[in-house]
Amino acid sequence: MNRYLLDHNADRDIENGDGNKAIVGIDGDHIGKWEWGSPMNQFKAITDLETMNSAFTALEECADDMLDKLALAQTGLKLKKSVEGWDADRFQTIVSRAPAPE
Repeated sequence: MNRYLLDHNADRDIENGDGNKAIVGIDGDHIGKWEWGSPMNQFKAITDLETMNSAFTALEECADDMLDKLALAQTGLKLKKSVEGWDADRFQTIVSRAPAPE
């Protein structure tokens, strides 16, 4: 849903009553790599080959510290079973750039 809203020019900066911008969520806790428009959230929202390619491109273009190795691995295991045409080599290249969990 967040991808749909962002693709249709939703106002990322509108604030709620607590002063949190829409892009960081109701409680303001979706920041950095977990901001609603981030490459990691695009990755978690993959449903088909088109969204996979879009998310992979965003992940390839982002800084390494915006990647989460554990979330990539866990989500990737699920997605590779459900996305026809999953690009395992491209995915592995992205995962290899992610910093190790602390």
